[in-house]
Formats: sequence, structure tokens, C-alpha cells
Amino acid sequence: MADLLTSAPALASLPTVASNGGFSWFNLVVVLVLAAIAWPIYRRMRASISRGRRERWAREESWSAEITPETDPDLRRDEPPAPGDRP
Repeated sequence: MADLLTSAPALASLPTVASNGGFSWFNLVVVLVLAAIAWPIYRRMRASISRGRRERWAREESWSAEITPETDPDLRRDEPPAPGDRP
């Protein structure tokens, strides 16, 4: 395995975990840069999804408020007739 790493120039230039003890300032910088890029995207996506969900809930709430036996003939048809109404 060691011969493979030293024979391939691209792989030989990569640091291994065993050689640097597992911590690298470069790796920390890479993680911070990735977080700086991903965090605003994540926040924007989450806000967009939440806004869409709240809008959908508001639409559904207004639809359910509009559907009453007085406004929907199907609901009136399912109700039992009033005592004075003809069958």
C-alpha cells in the first residue's frame, strides 16, 4: 500500500491521518469554508420551505372556513331535512 501511495504523484501529495496525528489546520479551514457556504443556503432553503408551509396552511384554513352547509350544496344535501321541509 505504501508503494502505491508513493508511486502515484497525486496520492503521494495528500497527507494521511497517521502522518499528522489526525488534526490539521488546513482541514479545519476547509470545514469552516464549507460551513460558511452551506449555512446560508440551508437557512434560505429552510425559510422558503417554512414560508410555503405557512401559506399552504393559511389557504387550507380559509378554504375550510368557506365550506359551510350554507355555502356548499353537497353538505346541505347530506344533512337531514328540517321538520318543516318537504321530502
